Amino acid sequence: MSNQEALKVKLEQTGEGQQALIRFRPDLKRHAGEEATVRVSLRCKPQHPNPVNKKLELLKQSFLVTDPLHTLRYKCPRRLFTYRGSWIHLLVRVTIVVGNDRYLENFEVPLDVGSSRLSDDLSEVVHPPDEFSMFRNFFLLSSSTQGRVMALLALMAFICLFTLAILIWGSEGGEGVEYILGFVVVIAFSLAVLCWDKIRSVFVPELGVHFMVPGNLSKRFRSKRKIRRNSHFTVSDWVTGVAQTDLHGVRLRVVAANIERAPYRQMVYGANPDGLGWIQAIGSSRNTEGRLERKQKSMISRAIVLYDKTVDHLPAGASVGGYFNEVLDLEPVFTDLYPPDLIGRRASTATFFHGLGYYMKFQLLHPSLVDLSFEVDSAYFDPVSFFREAKLPPPPPPG
Repeated sequence: MSNQEALKVKLEQTGEGQQALIRFRPDLKRHAGEEATVRVSLRCKPQHPNPVNKKLELLKQSFLVTDPLHTLRYKCPRRLFTYRGSWIHLLVRVTIVVGNDRYLENFEVPLDVGSSRLSDDLSEVVHPPDEFSMFRNFFLLSSSTQGRVMALLALMAFICLFTLAILIWGSEGGEGVEYILGFVVVIAFSLAVLCWDKIRSVFVPELGVHFMVPGNLSKRFRSKRKIRRNSHFTVSDWVTGVAQTDLHGVRLRVVAANIERAPYRQMVYGANPDGLGWIQAIGSSRNTEGRLERKQKSMISRAIVLYDKTVDHLPAGASVGGYFNEVLDLEPVFTDLYPPDLIGRRASTATFFHGLGYYMKFQLLHPSLVDLSFEVDSAYFDPVSFFREAKLPPPPPPG
């Protein structure tokens, strides 16, 4: 008897929720009287040639093989669902092991998720283009930050001049000098890149705009002070401050999206675990030894725009919150995004993350200034609210 004929799984809807009806037809000639073990597990499978899979065991139960048909019922947890995305697949698998035989069957637990608010341009929502004037941004930096930027620029200039002098000196040298020059160029280029990255990291203008989480919310796991479907906020509950300069054409946007996360294995050549492999590789054209390393990958999906407003002129000294005081409707987060799956919910302290998550981000966009962003930790959201219908207000009394 084939695997498909011996094991059948069907999802049923009952008054208490969904349940998996598991039908197992054993080969009594081989396994009568033997103990069989059935397992139900949720599995996260990255779509990669060298994936790092992960599973969460939901059920383990043993029974004695005595009949030509064994029927088992598994009540699915409310937070159990399957998912097929661009990077990960979440699937539920039933495994029955009896003797030396192993039977497998996957089944779907679909989750009804809306799509009316999904954005067509995922890239523009998640990574909006940021064109800015470094000259104007520089004069909006604090005095201490301006000093750090000038010092880093001076260091980059010194590195370039020093490297140029070494190259001029080396052009008149003899054999073996090219290896020294190559080493110097690599070191100089690495230092220049580090300096430039540091400049970009501190190049955030002092606009006077501050983001905050409302004080009545908590990240504690068992706290009841969470964001729910029927929570009421205004945008000014999250954005405050006094404008430090005239802002023309400033745009505030609130977006949310799902995140597919899972690691994979990649063959790496040359670099050692201590990070010094690049030094050993200088002067060597061959390095055939490699090893498999785990790499984390995250992919954004199902992006939605919750709020989008452009202010033509926000004058210096004005209260920022007064220009963004509209209601912030967060219900689409619970209706159009997937909730965190059972695997992802248990990965908060892991080095490598598996599963499906979500996030919400405030984006302050300006035509010529560096854009600002603030990400709201998903721990502020109530995951149970994804599976509950919004409570409607009672109908008005007749008459």
